Amino acid sequence: IKNPLTPIQLAAERLRHKYLSTLDPDDADMLDRMTNTIIQQVDTMKEMVNSFSDYARSPEFNPEDIKVEQLIQEGRDLFSDMNSGNQIEIDIEPDLPIIFGDEKKLRQVFNNLITNAVDANAMGDNKRLLISAKSIMIDGEKIVEIRITDNGTGIDPSVINKLFEPYITTKQKGTGLGLAIVKKIIDEHSGTVWLENNNDQNGACAVIRLPVIHQSNKATKSQAI
Repeated sequence: IKNPLTPIQLAAERLRHKYLSTLDPDDADMLDRMTNTIIQQVDTMKEMVNSFSDYARSPEFNPEDIKVEQLIQEGRDLFSDMNSGNQIEIDIEPDLPIIFGDEKKLRQVFNNLITNAVDANAMGDNKRLLISAKSIMIDGEKIVEIRITDNGTGIDPSVINKLFEPYITTKQKGTGLGLAIVKKIIDEHSGTVWLENNNDQNGACAVIRLPVIHQSNKATKSQAI
């Protein structure tokens, strides 16, 4: 699928370059709009193919010790630098336990979920976004819980439990694979992820829970992967 996309895009760009300045205004406007549509849609197709490839690819898991607070801080800095209007606050428990996982993949998870939260805030009046992290105990096991809370319009309850399925999306532009990839990565880390609407305020929250794997269990985990 990707092989013909680049020549299609190049052909549209060359048509614009060669003929746009030679046409009368009405024809030039039509050529401009039509070639722009081709170029933009080819870009969309490339993104869809890349997303599908990421989702379908056999996982390569490169585990290491990870400080979750560093990934959260990176995400905050990235999206604050991209747009100074993003009011991103963090609330991280001191001495948060180190987890064992694939840093690049977890960075992808955080970037995807923060992007969704920023997009949701864009549709609301309050642009504040909160990323919190703490350790909790569940059935005798220590877990790191991360919450990414926005102040948008919330999620339609009829689709909230389906958004991690492939090709399900509420965005006008999107592949429907972003959250499916997020779930796949969290599953690889033996964790859980879900979305919920906020009870005491507008907006929604993405919740990630990752197990804290002790030193004695790391070798077994790596061998199993």
